Parts: sequence; structure tokens; C-alpha cells
Amino acid sequence: MSMTDEKNPPKLLQSPIQIPNSVNKIKKPNPYTHIKRNVYLVKKRKRSTENLDNGMQCSCKICDKDCLCAMLNSICSSTCRCAKSCSNKPLHQRLVKRLRLSQTEKCGWGVKAGEDIKAGEFVIEYVGEVIDHKICRERVMKLEENGETNFYLCEIGGGLVVDATFKGNKSRFINHSCNPNCVLQKWEDDGETTTGLFAKSDIRKGEFITYDYQFIQFGMDQPCYCGATDCRGFLGAKPKPNSHARSQKIDGIVPKCIGLRVRVWWPLDQEFYSGTIVGYDTDSDKHRIVYDDGDSESLVMLNETWEFDRKEMATSLVSDNLHCEENPED
Repeated sequence: MSMTDEKNPPKLLQSPIQIPNSVNKIKKPNPYTHIKRNVYLVKKRKRSTENLDNGMQCSCKICDKDCLCAMLNSICSSTCRCAKSCSNKPLHQRLVKRLRLSQTEKCGWGVKAGEDIKAGEFVIEYVGEVIDHKICRERVMKLEENGETNFYLCEIGGGLVVDATFKGNKSRFINHSCNPNCVLQKWEDDGETTTGLFAKSDIRKGEFITYDYQFIQFGMDQPCYCGATDCRGFLGAKPKPNSHARSQKIDGIVPKCIGLRVRVWWPLDQEFYSGTIVGYDTDSDKHRIVYDDGDSESLVMLNETWEFDRKEMATSLVSDNLHCEENPED
């Protein structure tokens, strides 16, 4: 090799390395503190010392889908007669499915299944800071002032909201879909309302996990990019009733239950009102409720904050008087 060759070695690269645009666009998720259980920034709801188990008891030897408590989305309490190995345990004690973060084409970060998941199986608990509506409004206003368009808010009733903006787990990255493969359920756990994601259908490893946000608007309509064939176009749009949807359970609860006692939250009065479901209209997907004070109204229960009158519901199930059917004459 000549001196000239040593001073001028061959150029192995004639141009800079070209990084694909898709790689350039990847942005790390906003930092947050990982937690396993909800962190309350407001006082928890007090339980009556005379009703520590919320009126819920089961006598199962092995708690399965027929467990009285599980049917009502209530964790088995210390007064239940089931074994210590009871499977109807608090959400934070259940085995979380293997999940991994993954970049989506249009919806930022999402969550993919790290294993096959069967329909009905528990996926993950949605956790965050539990705040009231006042704190929620203040946080939303501050986020909007900073130009933030992503919200991690989940209303759990009783004037409380789970906010996973600053503290949470992988569930905060799960995206919305108008045709989701999971459903968000509310569970009563020793007087506390918890929320968990359960598979609506079989989910294959590598498939994105999604659920219907039932989005509450904080300003202008936000376009939906879920890509479902029946996409509603905007996150604020409510699902249209159809025969398939009406045949399913809403948040794990039978949708057309005539004669059952419920408690409906009235935001203006900031309290629950008790009443009885007396009818169901298949065309409007509305339940007719007669309240104890004599007033009545028809409601789309998906759009309301409500709960079963659990003590009376338990009595009805135990006595086998549960009567669920469509009422065409609403």
C-alpha cells in the first residue's frame, strides 16, 4: 500500500445513514409513576359498620361464573363461606396478562397482548389517582392550557374519577375502539369501586388491546382513528343500539332486567336515587325506571352512572326470583 493510500483510505460510506421516517416519528411516552393500586387524593367512601359486606355473601365451595358475588361484580368478602383459595379475589391480586407497549400508526402508543387471551379472562386493572370532579376540572383545564390532548380519565361513580395521567400502569396506554376486544368493568371491593379490563372475545398474541372509552368530551370533538368498519367517527359519539349489542351484557350485567332495583346517580343533586326497572324499549335501548318518590324516566344505561341495589339484588338471586326479559310495551 502506498503512502497516498494510507493518507486517503477508501470511503466505505458515500452518504449519511438514512433513518426511516417511521423511526423518526417515534416519541417516548410521557413519564409517569408506576403503581399497582389506586392512590386516593380524596377521602374514601365510608362503609356502614352494619353492612361491611355490602349485603353480598356467597356459599360457594369453588367460586366460578355462578358465584353470587361475581355475578354482581362484587369481590367475595370475609363473610362469604367460600374457601381461602377463592378465585373471586380483588383485581389487584389477580394475575395480569402479559402486555407490551407498541407504537400504532395513528393513535400514538398502544398495548399489545403478550400472550393469547380467552374471552372473559381478566386482563389488567385500570389504576391511577382517585380524584373528585373539582380536581378533575382543574387538571383538565391545566392540561388544555399546556396544549395536551391526551386524557387518562375514567369515571367510577359517586363523583370520583380515576386519573392515570401521573400515576398508573400499562392500562393507561390502551386505546379506544368502536369495536373493541375488551370491556371495562366496575367491581365493588370492600366498599371501594375498582375498574378492570376483561376480554370480550378471544385475543391472539400480538393483537392490540382495545376498549370503548364511552368518551366524555372536554371540548371539541376528537376524531377517532380506530379503523373499525363500524367506527363512529368521533370519540364523543355514542354507539347506536343494535340487536347484537342488546343481546350482550353491559359491563358484565344483563341489560334487560325487569323488576330489578337500581340506584342512579344524579350529578346536579350529587347523590344516588333508588328505583325499579319496569320496562325496556329495544328500539331506543332505554330502560324505564320508576323512582321511589314516584317520578319516572327512560334512560340509556350505558350513558349513566348507576349500580344495582346490591342488598335487594342479592335477596332476589338467592330466592331465585330474578326475572330478565324484554318488555315490548314500554
